Amino acid sequence: MKHLLSFSVVLFLLLVQVAESLFLGPVAVGVALGALAAKKGFILGALIAGGRSRGHSRYRRAPSYSPSNHYVTSSNTYYTQPTAYYYSSSQTYYRRGKRSASDLDHEELRRLRREAEKFDYNEWILDMSSKDQDDCTKKLICELSAATLSKKRLSDDEKVLLEIFAVGLDAEKPEVEFALAAAVAKKRGLKGCKQMYKRCETSTEDIMTMISLEQKDMNRIQLEIEGLTQGEIEEQIRQEEVDTKKKLAEAGVDTAKVWT
Repeated sequence: MKHLLSFSVVLFLLLVQVAESLFLGPVAVGVALGALAAKKGFILGALIAGGRSRGHSRYRRAPSYSPSNHYVTSSNTYYTQPTAYYYSSSQTYYRRGKRSASDLDHEELRRLRREAEKFDYNEWILDMSSKDQDDCTKKLICELSAATLSKKRLSDDEKVLLEIFAVGLDAEKPEVEFALAAAVAKKRGLKGCKQMYKRCETSTEDIMTMISLEQKDMNRIQLEIEGLTQGEIEEQIRQEEVDTKKKLAEAGVDTAKVWT
């Protein structure tokens, strides 16, 4: 019994460590992260972000409807358990506790590179848009667009996201749903965004913070894939943080109140 208790304690601690190293968030994080990666030419980043945007369901397909089973509960529970999509990433501990691209399986990396060669951005956007079932990406674009109308200062990433998604309304473009979200902001403002996309319960501020933290991880993966040493990576990231703080200070932003 004593050995069993000791084993249980060790197992519990291991599970706690695993739980603490796993991030779960709205698919909007994967959409934005992948789009930003693709924008700067890091196609592998878009594929990784897409792969991290998953769904789970107890059922593979909707059952055939039968009028005779209209009030048979067991025949209709499918509709109470729809596929749920979410973004997830795990952090493996490497040197200073950061994720390492070397933790990616070599075969997985080769597979991603093969996919990158035939990457179709339009198909990727359509696929990710279908996973955005809680409308958090649309809410994000809508509220960022509303912010520009009220002359609020946007970060560089927020500006790029609007460049990518807040395009003119065109039903033939894969970004049309996001372009519509930007149009909602122009017509109805921030209040309209919250009303239209109220299924998303995550604030735009929180989504952008999630994206920022995941992007640091993605940048590290990109640098390691490009062949830099760990020391060179640390130096580039440190220099990037110094430059960012300098720009914030020049803009009159109190860096002590900025999340990092």
